[in-house]
Amino acid sequence: MSIATKFRSTVAVFGAAAAVMIVGLPTAPADAAVGSMTANLRVTPADGQPGYRWVHVYGNVKMSQSEATALINDGHNVVIRLWGDDEFSDDLLMGPYAAVRWATYDGLWYSIAHKVPNSLLNEDWGQDEIYAGVRLAYPTGQTLRSAETNRVYGSF
Repeated sequence: MSIATKFRSTVAVFGAAAAVMIVGLPTAPADAAVGSMTANLRVTPADGQPGYRWVHVYGNVKMSQSEATALINDGHNVVIRLWGDDEFSDDLLMGPYAAVRWATYDGLWYSIAHKVPNSLLNEDWGQDEIYAGVRLAYPTGQTLRSAETNRVYGSF
């Protein structure tokens, strides 16, 4: 066997070993850079329109701006549902809705606002308690992160 043949064989063996090592290395999941999620709910009167309120849900998912941009471009959604908080079973009041999303230096921000009749928020007798459930979802619909907003109390 010539020296050139031995050299080519050695290079091929080292190349194959390197490929096995690289493939065998544990890799971080795509969502490893996705941090905690915040969610906020505000309910305010609709000026000049008695009987209506603005429901605004907004928040942030901590990550780099480039990661947030990549998630938006890949089709990840922020899905929001408004719930009536009850002792035994929460009532779905509205949703699911896809929020507007944008990337900033401190992560992925989202927001949604709907003007709704007070009767929609009047979810039970007496004092009403509402909150929003928020999910950052893969394009397949599976949840990547989730959060609940603060509770808003009132008689709507």
